[in-house]
Order: sequence, then structure tokens, then C-alpha cells
Amino acid sequence: MKHKLLFAALALVSISLGSCKDDDEEDKRSDDPRILKMTLSEFPEATFIVNDYKGVIYNYDSLPYGSPTNLHPYFIGHSALTVFYDSLGNWAAYPYSNADLKLNCNGGMVRALSEDQSAFKDYKIELRVHRYDVDAFVWAESAKVPVKDNVTSFKTLKIGDEIAFVCTAAGSNFAYTTKDAKSWTEKSVSVETGKVLDWKTLCVSGNKAYVLSDNSDVLVTELPAFDFKSTGLSAKEILFNIDGNIWAIAEIEGTRKLCSIDTVQNTLINAASLPEAFPSEHIKATACKSGQSTLGYVYGIKDNASCLWAIDTKGKVTEIVKAGRSLPLRKDFEFCFFQSNLGMVGGIDENGVFSKKYYYTKNSGLDWTHDWHKDLPDEMGQISDFNIINISDDEILLSCGVADGIFTPAVWKGTIKEKLLKSDD
Repeated sequence: MKHKLLFAALALVSISLGSCKDDDEEDKRSDDPRILKMTLSEFPEATFIVNDYKGVIYNYDSLPYGSPTNLHPYFIGHSALTVFYDSLGNWAAYPYSNADLKLNCNGGMVRALSEDQSAFKDYKIELRVHRYDVDAFVWAESAKVPVKDNVTSFKTLKIGDEIAFVCTAAGSNFAYTTKDAKSWTEKSVSVETGKVLDWKTLCVSGNKAYVLSDNSDVLVTELPAFDFKSTGLSAKEILFNIDGNIWAIAEIEGTRKLCSIDTVQNTLINAASLPEAFPSEHIKATACKSGQSTLGYVYGIKDNASCLWAIDTKGKVTEIVKAGRSLPLRKDFEFCFFQSNLGMVGGIDENGVFSKKYYYTKNSGLDWTHDWHKDLPDEMGQISDFNIINISDDEILLSCGVADGIFTPAVWKGTIKEKLLKSDD
């Protein structure tokens, strides 16, 4: 602690910025210039440590990359304080000087004057800011799928430790697999005679994969083969796999019902009528973790408005977002489960406008936030109807789609930039 007589002019600019008086004992500390606490109005959640021994004030967690350096601290001491800051080598009253207190990674100096003006103490403020945007996201084109021309139906999905792309092209069926999205291996595909498959409905459970034909027949194959044969079942939609159970929508006795597929007996079980408000148009479905359990999500359009429903492991159906409340009305987007959050990417709105935006939810679809870091790059063109595969906690894969009205075999890998920076170290 330093003691020094300050000239009378300082008394004229002595400003009380904060006090902490609890009892008579605290009143006796009017000669104590120490700062107890510092906060920032721009970042109220930031915690700052005051080290009196070293005369340093620093933030515990780094502020976001690109944070402004003209910030406005608030100081609290044992008693009323007057604070000055070093402005071009001169001490200026804070916050009443014409100049701003500029804090940056190189530090800033402040001087705290005790209430009775008998003592002062200098502090160096070390503002810690991330050197790079930890949420930055990089899209880079990977190896294209070597698919034939005239693709009419397709899907990319994860099967075991491989990524598989299946499609119908020029009337024939094809499959390609990869482990690294750098090279693809063609696999043979056979489909029961007369069946035209809707590959978008392909869903895997264990060593079986189910898919619908264009006339609602359910076909199955024993993986790793792609040899699809009829099950004798019929369904309107195959939704998703929740904990090994494949859920589907079937029409039974003229009524739409939610069912699960018995993958041993290849029968529909647990049939239950769907609510009247459940959507029937532009249905998009996915299943992902929600807390400690897994939920299935169904997006659709009802009465010309978008809505979101959830289905739990027991088949209970719940409306999460009522039609038209907060979801954009669009089709041909893709769900994505990344960094423990459910996301929605791209799509086409009711006016035919293509979206490149990435939205995510942290509360099972109740509220959605735009994450501009993960928006699709302009280089992809006006793309829709693609698939996204979660590769790891750091990477996702966007595979194929329709770009500018034409099928594209392009594959893009999206990576958290922090991982790329670490790999360069």
C-alpha cells in the first residue's frame, strides 16, 4: 500500500464509485484504498479476481473473441473509492474523463484513492479475451459420391462405423460406403422385383434396415447386405429408431396410427391413434438424446402452419410447438444432432426462398436460436433436401442434396475451428 499526499485538485474530482459498509468497523476503513470487486456492465456474468498482493485484477474465464475494448468497469472497495486510470501517461478521473477507459489484452492501469484521500493503490487490469472464436465453424468440400446420373431418390446415413449412401439412378439402385468421406466403395444392391424404393424412409435398427416402396410396402434387409425383400407390412411413414424400436405411421382400418415394427417377427405392434392435430404434410423426423432419455421429433405442416411433436420411448405423443407459433414454415431442411443439441439446417420457405441458416434448441424444441457460425456457405448454392451425419463432437458431414434444382453428389465436412487449430499445433 502506498501513502502520499495528493494535491487539492484531486479532492475536487473525488467520485464515490462503490462502497461496502456493514458496521462501525467498516467505517474505520476510510483510509483503505483496496478494491474488493470489479464488474463489467457489458459482461455482467464475467468474474474478476482481485489480487492485492500483486496488484492485479483479471477475469477468471476469457471473454468472447472479438469483445470490445472500450469497456465500463464498476469498482467496489472497503469504503467509498475514487478511481483514476492511466490515459497516455496521465492519471484521469474515471468515469468522468472525456476519454474512455480502454481495456485490452496488454492490460490497463487504474489507481484507487481511499475515501479520506490519504492513500492510494495501483492495479493492473489484465483483460483475458479468447484469441480466436471458439465457436467458429469451417465447411470444407470432401470427396464426392461417385454416383451415376439421373438420381431420383437417395439418402445418406450411418450404419455401424461406416457412412452409407444409397440411391436410385436411371432406374437402378446403388450403394456406396465410406469411413472417412475421402473415398467411397460401391456395394451391390438388390431389390424385390417390381418395387421402387423411397430411400428417404430408410431406417436402421441393429442388423436390419427398413425402407418403404412407392406404394407403401415395407421392405427389409439383413445388414451388411443391401438385399431388400418385402415384409408384407404397409406403412405411410417410417419415422425413426428410438432405443432399438423403429416407429412408423400406418393406416389401420381407415385411421392413422403410430406403430412400432417388431424386428424379429416383422409385424406392426403397439398401434395407437394419433391426435387429430398431428401433421400429415412435409413430415420430417429424427430421434436424438434429450437429457437422460431419447426422444423422437416430428416436424410437419398442419393447416398451412409448421409444428413440432415429440414421441417418447413408450410411444407417447406430445405437441411441443403448436402450429405457426415459432417455427419457420419450410420443407426439405435437415435435422442435425450436434454438440448435444438438436439443430435444423437449411430448407425452403413457403415463398420458395432457400435458407442457409442453422438453428438449434437446448430445451427439446421449445425455443430455437440462430447459430450463424454453422450457416451453410454460399459455395453450396441453393441447396436443400440433403442429409447431415454426426461424425463426432467436433464434426458433421453434409451429404448430397439438390442444388440449384439439380442433384449434387457433393459432400461437405463441417468442423469446429478450434479442432483445426489444435491439429496445426
